[in-house]
Amino acid sequence: MPQLFLASSIDNTINLLSDLAKIEPKTAKVIFVADAADPYLEQGEDISWVEDDKKAFLENGYNLLETDLENLEVTLSDLKSSSQTTPIILHFCGGHTLYLLNKIRKYNLVATIQNLVLTDQVIYTASSAGCMIVAPDLSVKKDLNDEPDTWVKYLSNFTNYTGLDLVDVLIVPHFNNLAYSKYHQEYVANSSFTTPLLFLSDNQAVWVENGKFRIVKK
Repeated sequence: MPQLFLASSIDNTINLLSDLAKIEPKTAKVIFVADAADPYLEQGEDISWVEDDKKAFLENGYNLLETDLENLEVTLSDLKSSSQTTPIILHFCGGHTLYLLNKIRKYNLVATIQNLVLTDQVIYTASSAGCMIVAPDLSVKKDLNDEPDTWVKYLSNFTNYTGLDLVDVLIVPHFNNLAYSKYHQEYVANSSFTTPLLFLSDNQAVWVENGKFRIVKK
């Protein structure tokens, strides 16, 4: 019974997770992955959303275990071997969507993540970019005019726009945020992109359980 909690900004909706997933936060372990923020950090930009996600989990009583994609499999193995009953949440922060997808592919983690979610070994949670990568296709992103020249190096070898294919829609976050409205309009105007779009405001999330979608909000 795969479970996914996909939010624009999980700090706004995290209080809904425990009831939906039927878990007690203090008994759960959150594997916290923030690689998507790396390009922003390297460019000297603010990445306060990562701290917001951390704070949200901690203030709601979850146990946090930070790791990165390079060490994800080792972290998962160690955690599963230490306890067979602890609910495991795999959380991906927001940031650069295609960079995150490319890095997952770099470490050959696509099949690993798919297996973890589809066999109910983890509850998949995410903010923003972490939500977008679970779509079957992200090719709509290649036509967006949101890549400054200084960012080209992060996608120099990017050719595969296939997502993790855990849901059959593309989650489009931050629908109520005017800073993203230009990109939202470009998504809608791209007639060649056939994957359904699901727009979420910052106070909404999608709960996916056994293939069924439910939009929830705080």
